[in-house]
Amino acid sequence: MNFLKRINWKRILIVATWATCLLGVIVLLSFVSAKQEKVRCKGVKISIDGKRNFLVEKGEVLAIMNRILPKFVSKPINDIPVEQIETALERNPYIQRADIFIDLDGIVNVKVVQREPILRIINAANQSFYVDKNGFKMPLSPNFSPRVLVANGNITEMPSLNDTLKTNVAKELFVLTQFVEDNKDEFWKSQIAEMYVNDAHEIVLIPRVGDSKIVLGNVDDLESRLNNLLTFYKKALPRMGWDTYKIINIKYANQIIGVRDTTIQQTNTVITSSIQ
Repeated sequence: MNFLKRINWKRILIVATWATCLLGVIVLLSFVSAKQEKVRCKGVKISIDGKRNFLVEKGEVLAIMNRILPKFVSKPINDIPVEQIETALERNPYIQRADIFIDLDGIVNVKVVQREPILRIINAANQSFYVDKNGFKMPLSPNFSPRVLVANGNITEMPSLNDTLKTNVAKELFVLTQFVEDNKDEFWKSQIAEMYVNDAHEIVLIPRVGDSKIVLGNVDDLESRLNNLLTFYKKALPRMGWDTYKIINIKYANQIIGVRDTTIQQTNTVITSSIQ
């Protein structure tokens, strides 16, 4: 009797319950595996996620899948090389990620996430390519031309697939584009039409409104300098006129220089603090 009292019945019950559950899982998995061996692929369902682009079409996804396993529809689902197909899809320069799962009804579900270009670069050799939001280069698409910022001029960055930016100028253009894309104020998205790199390797902004060229230089202290320019736009230009200056120079900290003509001499200087 004392021996029976020393037995931890509660613990034994817990262990027995877990063992029963584990056995049930094993039986269920065996049942599912047996069912999978009999199930054949009945079709494919493709979803393509992308913020605003149509760089990848469903037909391209199907073509890649058929290259890996020809006529995969009607094949046993256990014979479909899911990981191999995912890897092949992710080699496509417009696909960031591909996930595949097959349900017990034999439907192959493919979810593709497109890469999102935010910048188009046309280099000095007139070679053109995109840069996505993660800083990777992409080729132009035959299917769709997304509306993104364009940069051209004295840019030596070369196009290459799934590669990061190498030159300092291209990296600075990317930083500037990120700022415009992520900025809550939509003003810069609507105002900056184009970016140009001059012979001095300075970034020049071409606005949509007005004939002025904005000499940014580089992206050091970018937010502060563009905020100063925004103040200048809101408070000074409405009084002076949008076409007053041919060049607006914001290269220098806390200073905006307006040049009325393209001669060497500056004809007007506006200190940001005076218009705030």
